[in-house]
Amino acid sequence: MKSLRIVDLSYDVEQTMMVYPGLSRPVLQWLATHNQEGHWSSKLTLPVHAGTHVDAPKHFVANGQSVDKIPLDSLVGEAVVCNLTDLNLKIITSKDLEKYDQIIISNRIVILNTGTYKKYQSRGFLEYPYLAPDAAQWLVTKAIRALGVDMMSIDPLGSQEATAHRILLGANIPIIENLTNLDFLPDMQPFTFIALPLKIKDGEAAPCRAIALLPTDPVKGE
Repeated sequence: MKSLRIVDLSYDVEQTMMVYPGLSRPVLQWLATHNQEGHWSSKLTLPVHAGTHVDAPKHFVANGQSVDKIPLDSLVGEAVVCNLTDLNLKIITSKDLEKYDQIIISNRIVILNTGTYKKYQSRGFLEYPYLAPDAAQWLVTKAIRALGVDMMSIDPLGSQEATAHRILLGANIPIIENLTNLDFLPDMQPFTFIALPLKIKDGEAAPCRAIALLPTDPVKGE
């Protein structure tokens, strides 16, 4: 088997991490310490939408699939990156994605690199480009396996309608939000992507550890 290298696409879970406005931050509580009890033991209180996480259809769809029921092959498989970093977009439209028509094909996981992750822990991280409804619908027609993004949401900040979420999740296309390190991935070249969420029964979302598996040898165009 050809050797592979792993690229970690997930944020550290920590008490100072940025979260969607209105969400509480993670809280790590030490239940035992090495000095006192001779070992470390801790308790983590974590909103399921904090950090790198998977949105299941249940998030916005009545009677939608919960995160523990998402087929894992929806979140493991061949992926491609659409590099949108040079476009300085405020809204991602179907025209922006149609440029990648040849690589966005059925059963692929599509990842949008907008460069937002580079603004993490700054105000700019909240000023992310969001997915227009026509772009979400176009991805549905392409029958993609899942959508990954480096933004904290695919809808505008504070949106009550959450139209893009409803379109994709209504088509049973899970969404992986808050990806990072996307510049380490090859543009236009497929690679293996894995994002396994915690198996939270009846949950609408769950934290995940997202990674990419790349050939050890440089990929052409990387």
